[in-house]
Parts: sequence; structure tokens; C-alpha cells
Amino acid sequence: MAQFLSHPLVVLAVGAVLTGLLIPHFTQRWQDQRKALEIKADLIERVSCAVAEMFTATQFASVGAVSQSQEKFDDAYRSWSQERVALTSLIRAYFNNDNLDRAWLWCRSSTTAYYVQAGIQRHDPEETARARSFYLRTVAAGLASDPPEDLSEEASSNSEILSSGRVEIEDVSRLRTQVWRNLDITVAAIRTGRIRF
Repeated sequence: MAQFLSHPLVVLAVGAVLTGLLIPHFTQRWQDQRKALEIKADLIERVSCAVAEMFTATQFASVGAVSQSQEKFDDAYRSWSQERVALTSLIRAYFNNDNLDRAWLWCRSSTTAYYVQAGIQRHDPEETARARSFYLRTVAAGLASDPPEDLSEEASSNSEILSSGRVEIEDVSRLRTQVWRNLDITVAAIRTGRIRF
């Protein structure tokens, strides 16, 4: 048997099999991993930039920055809306991950809520505060429901929605913190998620 295994033709055949099967297999795996890292890096960059741009526009509007006109504020929202839909599609196409879907839902909902609450204005400051609080409670109730719902674009007066769950984003300072926390969770879920090929 040892003589057979040491025969030059057997060694050549084994070498050909290893070269023909294993090397392409490992090369393909390496290329898939590299491509996955590129996709993840691109998604992380796009998600981070989209949230940061929306957050910054809302911050400028909230403090009454001279450089932030209503037109720029509206343009920032249009851009966010388009990017949010595109990113949702990309995340669903590349990943089959419920944790990532939930993290991205929370991230996009809280970012949109941060924008919308800044635009709620009434003549009376107390009425403005009540309207903002009600809106944020509605969004929080949607996110706390099972499965979570994105109610950030519809401020409902339905009391069933408000009693369905509780998430602490009732004031703007908590919401600001929540936006960044949700972004961090989404980025971590993208980083650790497994891409479908």
C-alpha cells in the first residue's frame, strides 16, 4: 500500500484533486468574505450618514440656526425618506435577520420621530409640549407593540395604540439619546449579521 501511495501518478492525481477542488473553494470563501465586508462597510456608512444628516438638520431647526431654512429642513426630510426606503430594501435583500430588522425599524422610527416632533408647533407653548409628548407616546407605543410598528409618520389619536405598550421616549432629550443608541445597535447588528449570497 505504501508503494502504491508513493507512486508518482498517485501523488500527481492527489495533487490535481487538491489543486482543482480545495484551492478554488478556499479562494471563493475568501472572496465572499471580502465582498461581505465591503457590503457591510457600505451599509454602515450609509446608515450612519443618513441618520446623522437628519439629526443635524433637526438640531439646527430646533435651535433656530440662521443657516437652516425651512426649505433646507424639508429637503433633509425628503432625502432621509428616500435613503430610509433604499436602506430598508438593501438590509432585507442582504440579510435575513430579525434582530437587524427590528434594530433598523427602531433606528429609522426614532430618527423620523426626532424630525417630526421638532416640526410640531402650536400657538401656546404648553399645547406644543402636550402635542409633542402625545406624538412621542404614540411612536413609543408602536415600537413597544409585538411585532413593533413604525408609527413615526402618523400621529394617531387611537387610545388603543397608546395603551398597547410603553417605551420611554416621551421627551426630546430621551429621544435624542435613543436615536444614537438605536444607530449603535443597528450598526452592531449589520457588523455581526450574516450576508446571504
